[in-house]
Amino acid sequence: MKKLHLKSLVVGLVFGVMLASTSVAFASGKISAVYSEMKLLVNGQAKSLKTKPVTINKTDYVSLNEISTLLGYTAQYNDKTKTYTISNKSSVPAKEAGVGNVKGAITWQYNDFVGTKADVGAKVFLIPTSFDKKSITADESNLYSMIGAVPKGSGLQFVKVNGFGQYELNDIPAGKYYIVISSKNTTRNSDEDLSDYVVSTLKPLFADWDTFVLFNLKLTNHEVREIEIKKGKTLDVSYDFGNTYY
Repeated sequence: MKKLHLKSLVVGLVFGVMLASTSVAFASGKISAVYSEMKLLVNGQAKSLKTKPVTINKTDYVSLNEISTLLGYTAQYNDKTKTYTISNKSSVPAKEAGVGNVKGAITWQYNDFVGTKADVGAKVFLIPTSFDKKSITADESNLYSMIGAVPKGSGLQFVKVNGFGQYELNDIPAGKYYIVISSKNTTRNSDEDLSDYVVSTLKPLFADWDTFVLFNLKLTNHEVREIEIKKGKTLDVSYDFGNTYY
């Protein structure tokens, strides 16, 4: 019987456009193969795949290259030896990573006549994408959520927007972060659910998720995005919240 190599099974089925029907027949029988609608979470965060997963006989198959990348690895295939090599991505040691800065202007629209005003008192949270919520105590987590008190050595950052509508965080270790900006002067419809992106991105980072939502997301407009701070660079992250809900 002809053997199916890993490349044939995973790469061929996932990357090849060969499934004209919901099943593929072999001499030994029939294999059911359909596109999968499964959702993918990596460390609690929703991720999307460029190549649609395939389900074969109730087993899901995904792109080895894409999964390796999402998990922080690289995958290389040697066609001569029929071998996949999966290895860690090269990274810069923390001591060489350096520091950078992030700043911005946060505004809102008072009305059609007054126009743009500084969102004085808006809160800016900066959270490493790799943050482990178990690295701080429950009390520390609550204080950070409620008043922005930063636990020592946690890597978390916080600042409020000043009277000119500006904020600035300096000497931040280079790397990827989630920035959360919570408006002071605009509100949102609290009956509406938070976006799937906000929940899937932030919930895994907070042991006291409900507290963070209540104080910073549920009642006020907010902006959440992933940013990268680079060594010796200042990143501008500005935002206008527009009009208030009421």
